[in-house]
Amino acid sequence: MNEPWFILTKRLGSDVITPSPSVLDAAMREVVDPSHAGDIEHTSAFVRFGYDEGSMYVLSYDTSLRLTFEQWADQDFEVELAPTAYLSNVSPSNAARLMQELSAGAVDRVKQEPWTPVE
Repeated sequence: MNEPWFILTKRLGSDVITPSPSVLDAAMREVVDPSHAGDIEHTSAFVRFGYDEGSMYVLSYDTSLRLTFEQWADQDFEVELAPTAYLSNVSPSNAARLMQELSAGAVDRVKQEPWTPVE
């Protein structure tokens, strides 16, 4: 299998390839920063971890402190590997921690969280 990649898409849409833990933490804190509360268009940030010829995993964090986990067979979002699930009341630092684990390839560790299926 080829080398994995990891991309952060920040609240305003800019991408950061292989962000450091401090960049992830700052991006998650920006999502919940009260000074952006009036911006109803830019309410989340997300990361993607995957392989060019393989699966992709997505963690999205939004202003409601919800962390959503998606698992895809490919980068085209066509075949789900598992239903979308979420965690509630996630602090920015815990969201960044799980994103960092994903960036290290610890997909199984991320899967072990008590995810609730999206209905």
